[in-house]
Amino acid sequence: MPNLSRVPVIPMLLMAAIAVSLTLFIRASLERRAEIQEMQALRDSLVVLRYEAESCRNLLARDEAEFRRFADRVDSLRTEVRAYEALDERGVPGEQYDDYLSVFELYNESVEGWQRRADDLEASAAACTEQTQRHNELAEAVRARTVPTSEDAG
Repeated sequence: MPNLSRVPVIPMLLMAAIAVSLTLFIRASLERRAEIQEMQALRDSLVVLRYEAESCRNLLARDEAEFRRFADRVDSLRTEVRAYEALDERGVPGEQYDDYLSVFELYNESVEGWQRRADDLEASAAACTEQTQRHNELAEAVRARTVPTSEDAG
């Protein structure tokens, strides 16, 4: 059995304290590095979500303008159909009936297309809203992790 009275106690305690301190320092450094990498990944995701949300809004604006032009065309056809129907209170005159029928059929087809386009536009708007909401939720989560709150200061 070794003689413990001969082993210098202070240098041993000092070595143990240094070892513990070094271990704690390395652990804290690794945890901090992991936290920084996680925050960078969150920020990268945020950039992607922002790009997707902006792209969605831009496409939606383009689709909406296209829909408005189409709706104007449908309104124009409706006006044209009504003009034919207003020529005579007994109905469309026979000599103009073929022209009327062509416009009327085009109008009916357009109305069906209008509803489909309106539904598509509504679905696109909902998708963009959802995309923007996902971006905002992630932005809020990132902000909550990086901005000190009043509780943190106190």
